[in-house]
Amino acid sequence: MVNENTAHEMDLVNLQTFLQDTLGVNVQALMANEETDDFERHLNVRNEILRALLTTFKQGNHPEDFRLADDFDIDSYFDGLKENPGKTTCNIMFTGSQVEIIKKAEGNDIKAIFDNLQKFAENATTLCNAYKNKNVTEDTFVNDLARMMIGKGIEALDAGAVKEVVDSVVKGASAVKAAVVGIKTMNPIMVMKAVADILAVFWSLFDSSRTLAGLVINETRHDLVVKNWKLGLDGKNTDG
Repeated sequence: MVNENTAHEMDLVNLQTFLQDTLGVNVQALMANEETDDFERHLNVRNEILRALLTTFKQGNHPEDFRLADDFDIDSYFDGLKENPGKTTCNIMFTGSQVEIIKKAEGNDIKAIFDNLQKFAENATTLCNAYKNKNVTEDTFVNDLARMMIGKGIEALDAGAVKEVVDSVVKGASAVKAAVVGIKTMNPIMVMKAVADILAVFWSLFDSSRTLAGLVINETRHDLVVKNWKLGLDGKNTDG
């Protein structure tokens, strides 16, 4: 019988192996850097995942619209991120039914929710690699990604896509077709950010120093803004 601690270690090793084998990201080396603090180490993990995913698209040289611009420079992009790292995290829109499941979840049900999100991110990464290798077309990539999202209770991967998704649903589109509309409003960078964020969140959760995980669901019609969020990393009041 596998106890909880052993299962936790297996999750950690499996995700670490996946990131190394699929994206070439050595999480252990990044986390062992004693010259950075805890927040910077986890941010570096997230950024290296994003860099690997963007490189995947850059190398694909697809003629389709859904690709990085020819003059897109990955190093310059990350130089820009260093100026304002707080604005790089996407927002995920869950389906209504998934929100109800999350709100009622307790115990193992919570782990199942996180497991589903991690599996989505891993499958999406595999799909990105298939797209890079031209094993799938743009239409197949977008439609398969949409089906993966809905299958895991995700309706949109970016705050900017939410309005288009909601408008499509109101007009009678199915969940999958609405998700397709949302994806098509995004560019590869935005999609890769969403996948990288999810993978990085799970690494952060599995890291042995983590003792608490939280998920904020905004069911209002207003943006949820945390001012001066960096102050909270030191236990200070963020005043909003």
